[in-house]
Formats: sequence, C-alpha cells, structure tokens
Amino acid sequence: MEEKRSIEGYEITHAVHIGNREIVFGENRDADAENQFLCAYCSTNQLFRSYEEGFTGSYLEMMKLFGERVQEQAVQMEKGKQRITVPLESITAEQCYPNDFAQSIQGKVVAIKADALRPEYRTADHQLEFVLGGFGANGNARGSAVFCKNLYSGKESRWER
Repeated sequence: MEEKRSIEGYEITHAVHIGNREIVFGENRDADAENQFLCAYCSTNQLFRSYEEGFTGSYLEMMKLFGERVQEQAVQMEKGKQRITVPLESITAEQCYPNDFAQSIQGKVVAIKADALRPEYRTADHQLEFVLGGFGANGNARGSAVFCKNLYSGKESRWER
C-alpha cells in the first residue's frame, strides 16, 4: 500500500509527473474554506522531498492552477523535442547487446529500458546513458545501483541494474 503524502496538513490527492516537474494538488479539511486546497511543485532526490511555489485557495482556484501548471510543462516538453536532432523513437532490446551480468558496464554506453521511464521520456535521447560507476556496474555485483550521465543532457542519475 502506498504511503499517503502530505504537506503541512494538506493530503496530496493528485500528482502528475511531466517533464522535469511534479505538480501536486492537496486538501486540508481542517483549514478555513478559502484555503482548503493546495497546488505546488514537488522535487525529489534520493534523500529528500521538497515543495516549491505552493499556493492555497478554493477548490476551483487551485484546480485551475494545477491544470495550468500541467499544461505549461507539456508545452515545455514539446518545445524541447523540437530542438532535438536525434531520432525520437524508443531504443528497443532488439537493437542492443544483451545485458551480461557477469560483465562490468562501467565506462560503457547503455540504453535504459523505455518502460523504466515516464511516457514523455521514452525516446532515444533520454535512454542513452554513460555509466560512471556504482556497485551494480561491476560484473557479478552484489549491489544494483548504477550511476550514469545522460549523453544528451549531461544530467547525472541513479538506476538499478
């Protein structure tokens, strides 16, 4: 069962990941009627979750803001795809060498399975990563953490092998 999230008494009832942001919507039934609902951005890393640009108000005000923020992120994703000069199809397993867990992948380029990515990131430019290290990068590893750098964005991330 998934843990319920809350922000200072507001229970998160809706959350949408799109692009590099998560937009959340919450309710606090104990708050006064004018501030019973919340809309905010959520950022998460391996250790912490933080909320930014949070506003409270009526249901309709906050739901409108929630929708606007989702729309803004969708537009940003579309603009980003127009600049990319690589094929936007997903890389499939048939296009790759099979994963041999006995071999180290450190210092190699790997393709992340499209299913491991959110729908808006299931394209080649988001799948290709350079393996920097981690216990999971070693051959016959006991650990599974693999640290990578995206070939197109340069963003570093952690994956499970």
